[in-house]
Order: sequence, then C-alpha cells, then structure tokens
Amino acid sequence: RAVQLYERLAGHAHATELRKAEALQAAGAALATAGRLTLAEPWLVRARQAAEQCGANNLAARSLCSLGLLLTQLGRSSEAEVALVAARPMVEASGDQELSWMLQHNEAILFHHLGRNSDAEAGSRRACAVATAVGESRWLAAALVTSGVICKHTGRLEEAERYYRQALDLCRQGRLPIQELSTRYNLFGLLVDSARYDEATAEFSAIMNLCAETGARRMEGLAIGNFAILRARLGFLDESYRLLMRSVSLAREVGNRVGEAASLGNLGCNSNTEGRFSDAERLLSEALEIHRQVQNRRFLGAHGAPRAVALLGLGRRAEAERQWREALSIIRSLPDPLLLQAQIQDMHEICRKYGLEPLPAEGE
Repeated sequence: RAVQLYERLAGHAHATELRKAEALQAAGAALATAGRLTLAEPWLVRARQAAEQCGANNLAARSLCSLGLLLTQLGRSSEAEVALVAARPMVEASGDQELSWMLQHNEAILFHHLGRNSDAEAGSRRACAVATAVGESRWLAAALVTSGVICKHTGRLEEAERYYRQALDLCRQGRLPIQELSTRYNLFGLLVDSARYDEATAEFSAIMNLCAETGARRMEGLAIGNFAILRARLGFLDESYRLLMRSVSLAREVGNRVGEAASLGNLGCNSNTEGRFSDAERLLSEALEIHRQVQNRRFLGAHGAPRAVALLGLGRRAEAERQWREALSIIRSLPDPLLLQAQIQDMHEICRKYGLEPLPAEGE
C-alpha cells in the first residue's frame, strides 16, 4: 500500500516534494519490515536524497537510520556504519526522541554484528532508556530483544531469557505482531541452545503462524534454519538437510546473505557429523567466504572451527591446525564461553566417532 501511495503521488501534479519523500520513506520502511530488504534499499536511498533536496533533515535522518539497519541485516557493515555516522549530526540537531532511539538501537545492532559487544551493550542500554522515558512499548520491546541477543552471545543465558520474556509481555499487551515475531525468534534460538527442545518446538509453531500473518519471509528463512539445528541435534539429519536447503532458498530470495551463509555453514556441520568431510569442507568454505564479505566475526569463528574438523578428516592436518587456531582466536575475542565450549566438544566427539586425533585447544 505504501508503494502504491508513492506511485499515485509521483503522478499527481500538486503533490509536494516533501510529500513524495515521505511516501518514499514509508514504502522503503514497509518493504524492510516485510523482510524484502533488497527491494527496500533503493526506496530508502531515494527517500534520503529527496528529503535532503527539500531540506527535510529529520526525514533524511530517518531514512539513513533505516538504511543503516537494513545494510547491517544484508551484511554490508561498512556501508551501514557510513549511513549511521551520516545520520548522527542530523539526529542530535533534531531533538526528536524517536530518531534518537532509532540511531542508538540500530548502532547497537551493528556493533553486535561486528563483535563490538561492549559498544553494543551500551547502545542498547541507551535505546532502552529513551524508550522508557517516552513510554513507547514498541521501541522498548525491540531494545529489550537486542539486549537479550547481546547477553546470549556473551554466555548470559538467564539474563537473556529475562529480556526476551519482558519483551514478549510488552508485545502481547500492545498487540505488536512484528515485534512479537522478532522476540519469539530470539527466544526460540535460546531454547534450542539450552536443549529445551519441546519448548523450542512450540515457539517454532508460533513463529510460523506469525510469519504467515505478517509476510515476513526473511524471518521465516532464519527460523527454519534454526529449527533445522534442533532436528539435527535430535538425530533427524535428513529432515535437517531439507530444512536448511529451504532456509538457503528463502535467504537468497530476499537477499539475506548473512542467513544464507549461516545455513550453508550448518549444512557443512551436518556433513561433518555424518563423516562426509569433503562436502563439509566445501560448504563451510563457501559459508566462510560470505562471512568474510559481510564481516560476520561470530560466524567466522563458529564455522571456522568445524572447517578445521573437516580438514582433519581429509588428512590435511597442517591446514586444520591453522584454521582451528584462527577460529578459536576469534571466538575467544567475542567473548562467548558457551560457543567456545561447544566447538571444542564437537571437535572431540567427531574425532572420537571417526578415529581421528583431535586438535588441542589452549588450556586443555
């Protein structure tokens, strides 16, 4: 509907340039919310340009903040940082609380993606403070989820779950389906990582219902990829394979390179489990190349370690040692003690299963 509104305004002789810029921004935001990130990008770029041409700095800042988040989600971190840096002076000059919240929150997400967790946590706290001061439930729910994600990825699972549960309460009270979907998706991932598989399966069903309601294809692909991990852990590797292929397909459909690489790497992890080391090395190498391009440090560690296992299985021990050292160095820098523990455990389990000598981790 937002796209149709812009098209009507563009052909209307009496529509002001500001009104057209506002319609461009609304169309881009609507497409991004629906997970159509590659379609949303040109609308937001045009909205920023149109807003600047008619001197609407607040609208230009809004477009830049939205663009910064979108580029982070697409894995184009350097461009995202440029957009958010450009937005900052306009946001600070505006005195607009919503723009302040957008900037703080979207910076926190970018910093987390780059592995700058202390900066991410500080930004998330500021976003929560702005949302609380204004009394805006939608903003607060989103910021609480981001705080939860940061806690989860630094090994504080109980704290993360408290953030998610607080956000879920706000979403239910305010009837916020988009925010509820994001909250449930992140809670689902925590439940999978905590081996609470029955609870996770119930959350997955709720997520699929919300995806159908909101048309959120990007989130659908991500959730299916995480559900595939659950099924693999329960021993259903054939089903996990089909789910991961579906996740890769959806990620490519919406231009989500971060999600595509995550599912490709998880296909490689499944191949390791089955002793198909050649397939594993190929899939994990493909995933790592995308992780490097999108500057996803967490997954450079999380998928670098299993590639070392695959190289070990192929008899390429010297390469495996280099890859293992590099991956563990990245993981230790995050820091995420649970991820480190899981990678070392997986190394030992696969080596024991296939009669390989495991690589040592520092401190073992």
